[in-house]
Amino acid sequence: MYTGTIEQKKQRLEYYYKNKTRINEYAKKYRNTNRKNEYNRLKQFLETRPWYSHWSAIKARCRDKNHCAYKCYGAKGIKCLISITEIANLWNRDKADKLKFPCVDRIDHLGHYTIENCRFIELSDNSKKAWVDRKKLEKI
Repeated sequence: MYTGTIEQKKQRLEYYYKNKTRINEYAKKYRNTNRKNEYNRLKQFLETRPWYSHWSAIKARCRDKNHCAYKCYGAKGIKCLISITEIANLWNRDKADKLKFPCVDRIDHLGHYTIENCRFIELSDNSKKAWVDRKKLEKI
């Protein structure tokens, strides 16, 4: 909340009402051009590099302590040792663009994210694999 004298409040309100249309026009112009351009650039970037979102999600799970999945990855010591060029090679190697819902899978679920330990598979297959691994751990 704004604190100050009554005179300061009056001056502030007068300035606002005098420049209200100019401020609103600028805000509309900014909202309509810059945000749309930024959105279109991001959309074009992701369309030409579809593996980027997978790589950024891996990094977030392993490094960002505020990420919801950090406790299952980064807190357990799993590291992101794969670079953006390696994930692009992995995308092409596994022909992930042909998959309906591609998902990065670690072959050894206790290992780090490396080019040797990762592959792109269908999301449904990855979910089934996680279920089987969980059942095996319960038997031990």
